[in-house]
Amino acid sequence: MSKQPKFGKPATRQDLATWSTMSRNSIEGCLARFGVLPLRGRFPWPRVYASLLGIAPETTDEAAVLDAGLVRLGTVADRLCIGAETLLADVRAGKGGFPPLYVFGPRQHLFLKGQIDEMLGSPRNAYPDLSPVDGHVFSRSQLPAALDAEKTAVAEVFEDKRSLPAHVITAGVRRFIVADVAHRLRARQASNPDVEEADDPVPTAGSSVLARALAAGRQAPGDALSDRTRSRVRAPEGDVSHGKPSEAKRSGT
Repeated sequence: MSKQPKFGKPATRQDLATWSTMSRNSIEGCLARFGVLPLRGRFPWPRVYASLLGIAPETTDEAAVLDAGLVRLGTVADRLCIGAETLLADVRAGKGGFPPLYVFGPRQHLFLKGQIDEMLGSPRNAYPDLSPVDGHVFSRSQLPAALDAEKTAVAEVFEDKRSLPAHVITAGVRRFIVADVAHRLRARQASNPDVEEADDPVPTAGSSVLARALAAGRQAPGDALSDRTRSRVRAPEGDVSHGKPSEAKRSGT
């Protein structure tokens, strides 16, 4: 039987910057979009995994995949000796059997490094498949009902195609991280108090599974459990990114 994961000391900003490939100045603000706040100046790892990635590891093996951190799409392209735009096109189309691509912003296209390492070392492109926490991501069409918000209000969040809400691409399908959409709805309401919303964009406990996930913006997340890790041979993913990422520019594509 696999041992239950034991998480080390809560992360500092520098720990998170190294783990995420983001800067120390940006990582805390990024996490705040997903409802992850520090506890006495540090960030418990289960909160980060569950709220940012939508994964709650149940075994030491699963935790090890997450502990390895994130890796940028451009770095993976370099390891494959292809251009970043070529890799991005494959990922968008769900080709090549790549693991999920996490898109946190126009220049933040990230894989889990542990999954990429396993895939590149496997004769059959296999990698550990970490099942997401229920209610972490939903398709765009599901968001209004899940958030109990007007369709027009949600649509306005998507108006800037260069800065879409954070999303995860699985099997060529893009699904949006609910906490980030809710964060943007709250910011919009705060900047324009005359705009009325159908209901609170962060529903309370007792509503839908997705609504409970949205409570991450108001409380410490990370308690939800995911399905157990599976290993699979081929799991195509895809991404629709915003503009030309810096990785692509460095690769000359």
